[in-house]
Amino acid sequence: MKTKTFALVKPLWSPSYRLSDVLAVIDDYAFIIEEMRLEKFTPIDVDIFYQEHVGKHFYEAMRAYMCSGPVVGMVLSSNVSKNTAITCWRSVLGATDSAKAESSTLRGLYGNKSGVMFQNVAHGSDSPEAAIREAKLWGWTLEAKDVDTEA
Repeated sequence: MKTKTFALVKPLWSPSYRLSDVLAVIDDYAFIIEEMRLEKFTPIDVDIFYQEHVGKHFYEAMRAYMCSGPVVGMVLSSNVSKNTAITCWRSVLGATDSAKAESSTLRGLYGNKSGVMFQNVAHGSDSPEAAIREAKLWGWTLEAKDVDTEA
């Protein structure tokens, strides 16, 4: 069964990789890009998108980073696994801390390994509710049946 998730490619923090590298990995894992748009986050956009992190010790630095260049929002779908697209995409991303991510994952390949954890290439929704909320912030509609095989 085809399921969907929201993905966000963060601003490029290093000249060692490009958006095309991330898109190649998406293709390698047989995800289908259903929606895609390049945007520039404002501080308010970051506050809304990362509302659960507002006030944390790293937030101001993360907010500045997320406003430092373009981001690419996407709705990805997958039907090649018994797992949902959410689970599959997060597996492709690897550990949030790029220094701890397996070398074959996006974050292991391209993430900042010098302790700036939020410079980790991309974001993946962590739940069906988050995927629905995050896609909606970009003007896209995901429903429970789109993101969760149990719905």
